[in-house]
Amino acid sequence: MIIKSLKTTGFGKFSGNHEWDDFSPGLNVFYGKNEAGKTTIFNMILHLIFGSQSKKKQVNFFTNEESQHMNVSGVIEEQGVALNIYRNFLDKDALNDTSLSYASHIPRKTYKDIYALTLEDLTTFKSNTWADIQELLLSQYNSDTFCTPKEVLEKIEKDMRDIKKPTERGNSILKSLENQRKESFLKKKEIQNNLLQAEKLEDQWRILEKEIESLKSKKINILHQKDQVRTLMPILKNIYEKENLASKMIALDNFDLHVYESSKEKLKKLYLQMDEVSEHVSNLLLEKRRLLTLIETEDISELTFNEMFQKHIMLGESAQNLQDMENELHQLEVMYKKSYDQTFEDGFTFNQLKKINGLNYLNLKSLIQEVESVNDEIKSLKRDLRKSKDQKSKAVMVLMVILILLSGGAFYRYDDAIIQYASIFIIGLSFMQFLFQVTKRKNAYKPLDFLMEEKDALRLRLKKELQGLSISSIVEEFMGQEFLSQVLELKNMGERYVQLDESYQIKVDHYDSEKSAIEAYLKTHIGLSDDSDEPFAILKEKLEKTKSANRKIEVINGQVDILNDQLKSLEKELNTLELYVETGDQFLKKHGEGNISEGIEFVNLQMKYQNQYNSLCDQINQSQYNPDLLLSFRNSYESSDDQSYFDINHLEVDLSAIEDTLNEKIVSYVKVKKDWQLLISNNDIDEILGVLSHIDDEIKKYKRKYDRYQIMYNLVKNSDIKFRRENQPEVFKNAGDFLKAMTRGKYTGLEVLQDSQKSEQYMIRVHGPKGQVVVDKRLSKGTLNQIYLALRLSLIDHLDQGHTRLPICFDELLIEWDAERLKETIILLKRLSEKRQVFIFTCHEWFLDALKKECPVKTYKL
Repeated sequence: MIIKSLKTTGFGKFSGNHEWDDFSPGLNVFYGKNEAGKTTIFNMILHLIFGSQSKKKQVNFFTNEESQHMNVSGVIEEQGVALNIYRNFLDKDALNDTSLSYASHIPRKTYKDIYALTLEDLTTFKSNTWADIQELLLSQYNSDTFCTPKEVLEKIEKDMRDIKKPTERGNSILKSLENQRKESFLKKKEIQNNLLQAEKLEDQWRILEKEIESLKSKKINILHQKDQVRTLMPILKNIYEKENLASKMIALDNFDLHVYESSKEKLKKLYLQMDEVSEHVSNLLLEKRRLLTLIETEDISELTFNEMFQKHIMLGESAQNLQDMENELHQLEVMYKKSYDQTFEDGFTFNQLKKINGLNYLNLKSLIQEVESVNDEIKSLKRDLRKSKDQKSKAVMVLMVILILLSGGAFYRYDDAIIQYASIFIIGLSFMQFLFQVTKRKNAYKPLDFLMEEKDALRLRLKKELQGLSISSIVEEFMGQEFLSQVLELKNMGERYVQLDESYQIKVDHYDSEKSAIEAYLKTHIGLSDDSDEPFAILKEKLEKTKSANRKIEVINGQVDILNDQLKSLEKELNTLELYVETGDQFLKKHGEGNISEGIEFVNLQMKYQNQYNSLCDQINQSQYNPDLLLSFRNSYESSDDQSYFDINHLEVDLSAIEDTLNEKIVSYVKVKKDWQLLISNNDIDEILGVLSHIDDEIKKYKRKYDRYQIMYNLVKNSDIKFRRENQPEVFKNAGDFLKAMTRGKYTGLEVLQDSQKSEQYMIRVHGPKGQVVVDKRLSKGTLNQIYLALRLSLIDHLDQGHTRLPICFDELLIEWDAERLKETIILLKRLSEKRQVFIFTCHEWFLDALKKECPVKTYKL
């Protein structure tokens, strides 16, 4: 197979359209720096031959974010036939996951792991054992995984041991399943036995259930009969007794023996009671006459006594009050005289008091304010007159004159309107201030005589207003608010004195009047005029006697009225009883054949019947019952042959026996039902049968699996032996030839041998300058890489044997080799490129030059 050209739009790093054509069928080199797209070109070749892996994440990995396309196309030639390939990975309907028929003998993963030779792929073998390397190499012939035959055989053996132990020691799947089957089978037998016992117990508790229901029904019937007997039987017995008494009773025409006898006794008592009441009334009337005589001799009114006694008490309080008022008048008089003497020169008399009380305070206040104003003006004028001249006022007047002159000069000198207006304003202001100073000086020199005359006139008016009262010289000289306050205080004290004196005189007159009335009252009733409490005590004692007599008279009057009413009632009742007793005597004589005693015996017997009859009627009426139910019960009772059915004691004995039997049945029922539930609980036969069926299926499945594993194990083991015997010698021989060419004969004869000490491991051995050499980490890194490369190239030739030869890709594989071995390897690559197409990717220019010196190369710069 030869790739002739390669083209892409939007694949990986290449966002636009890129095309590489006319590839050489031999050696092709892509040269470029890191991140230039060399790995992307290899992936393009991989996708062109094998398609994508049908995984969205793989498509997204190679999708270019700057492009809306993702496709790879190219021309592949095989045996002279050119085939155009186009893969659009964004088209869901395109066949992007189908590999070419030419490469069908190699899986995609195998091609990627074996035919893409990188230094990293080779060095990864160092981490594995030589046996694993050999298995890894040999497993790639026709497999898409790295699972070696050895690993497969080990896995099969392990799975077979897990299913069935060869010696039957230890737990295995089949042994565990057999044990489970045995346990389940025993459990099945146990469940079956339990279910058989449960069926028997179910029959028992079904029978017990019916017996319990029957006993409950009988119990209900007996309880119902018991309730009827308890409720209706007493009523029925009372009805029978009532009917029996009704046949014995004779009408007594409403005659009541008890009432008759009690009436006779009561009649006797009434006679005695009337005599007692009449005697009591006579005694009360005699006491009333005595009390009336006492009241007539002591004519005292309680209302008048209380009034006089209250006046007597208040008279003492008035005397004390008058004494207090006298003291207050004396103190007020002393205070008034003292204050008067401090203001006026005349001696104090009650005539001056009346004058002061008659003064007009408002007029005095106005005159005193005028006097104070005149005095203030006089003091101010005298103070101003003591100054020789007022220098400040003169200076101001001179300054105003100067300002007027200067402003007038400026007004005439300058033609500017602002200056002229300012000059006029200053002239006017200065002139007004000059006039103010002149007026002020003129007013300051008002004549003092005028003020003195005005003060004298005010004094005359004040003396006239005081109604001739003479004021002291000091007060008159310094008259002011102090004088006004003193006058006001005297006026208030005088008015208070007059009021208090008038009140005192009124109370004195009232005291004398009340005292005279009390003395006259006492003289009238007890002949005493003393105002002490003793006369009133004597008078009160007499009053109490009179009041007690009046109360007794009122009580006697009430008692007499009650007794008279009682006599009338007794008389009326006496007449009624006499008539009733006379009628009763006639009735008893009638039924006793003229004898009252025999009549009484007859009536007593009939009354006994009547009482019993009435009692039965009351009991029957008070009982709550259904008449129809009672009638049915009576019919049943009268028609029944077994009277024990209507005996409450007999019913209770039957009920007790049924309850005992019922309790025993219920206990047995509960026990049997509990045992039955215990047997059927957790005894699901279907579940255990399902478990047994599942275990049988699992045993069959694992037996079949074990048989398949045995067949598979033999097939894999025989196939591996056959494959090794047929293929390994040729692969190792070709690998030795490749190694000999690359090392110029230093190392030859490559072979893989089984380790004699560890039969399960292998080792690679080559023939070197000093004989046989085991390939391990003691060899140089370059030599190891050449050995691995020789094995890989031999394996590639073996895989393509009988099929088309697929292209090989080298990515920076030979850069760590020395010059001599590099030259020999390049010659080997030249010989390899003559058989198949080779792609080399490098970023080293010296390596490209080395290739060009030894063989023809088609170069593409990225």
